[in-house]
Amino acid sequence: MSLFGSLFTGVSGLASQSQATAMVANNIANVNTVGFKRSEASFFSLVTSEGRSSQYAPGTVQAHRVQRVDLQGPIQQTSSSTDAGISGNGMFPVKRSTQSGQEFLYTRSGSFSEDSEGLMRNTAGFILYGWPIDASGDLPANQGDLTSLVPVNVAFLGGLTRP
Repeated sequence: MSLFGSLFTGVSGLASQSQATAMVANNIANVNTVGFKRSEASFFSLVTSEGRSSQYAPGTVQAHRVQRVDLQGPIQQTSSSTDAGISGNGMFPVKRSTQSGQEFLYTRSGSFSEDSEGLMRNTAGFILYGWPIDASGDLPANQGDLTSLVPVNVAFLGGLTRP
């Protein structure tokens, strides 16, 4: 192994450790951010092969980010009657607008409020979607189909809701 190969292996390890430290710093900086999920570093050794048996090719190390979006955060009581929480698996489906062709996005943050049209929006302005219930209070049979989701509208015929 040449001196350059040794240095390259060492530099790749230092760069990977630097990325892992940056992930920890980001986790600490966002510890009080609602809905934030921590990231973790996963290290991989890359082993190279050399065509000639008389030369050694050094390997490298890489850090890959593992986003922990599946973790349960703390459920906290709020003073807002429109806030919601999810215990266990699941996400809130949201869209940027009610226009057709918008893709669904998913969040675990349940801080919602009513807008001027009666639609439920989160703090980022995305519209909450849900399944409509029938007259007997039952959910539709096609709950696996995302096209059956509708914007959650809490406005009454006479106007917006009041406490």
